[in-house]
Formats: sequence, structure tokens, C-alpha cells
Amino acid sequence: MSATNNTATNDELRSKTMPNLLEAFELLTSLPDDFMQEGRNDVLPQKRNGKQKSNLKLED
Repeated sequence: MSATNNTATNDELRSKTMPNLLEAFELLTSLPDDFMQEGRNDVLPQKRNGKQKSNLKLED
């Protein structure tokens, strides 16, 4: 087995960069003081009765 075949020998190392939330924080803190002052006016969710049946038919 080749020493350069990292996947086969399971010695591969991967590094992910951590997300930087500084930009998100700055955007949120830059919102005006009266943003959503009146609250959210969301529509109430639909009422559902019990478990929903799927219309999908699986072929045998």
C-alpha cells in the first residue's frame, strides 16, 4: 500500500475554518432602535388533525 494514499490508510487530516460571526453581530447592532417595534405579525400555523398521510405510493 502506498504511503501517500491517505484515504486508504485513514490518516487524513482536514481542517475547517471557523465561522466569523463578527459581521453578523455588527449587522444586528446596526439596526435602528425602532426595528420591529410593533412586534411580528405572523400568520398562525395551520391546524392539523393527527398524523398526515403521504400520497406517495411505493411500487412493489
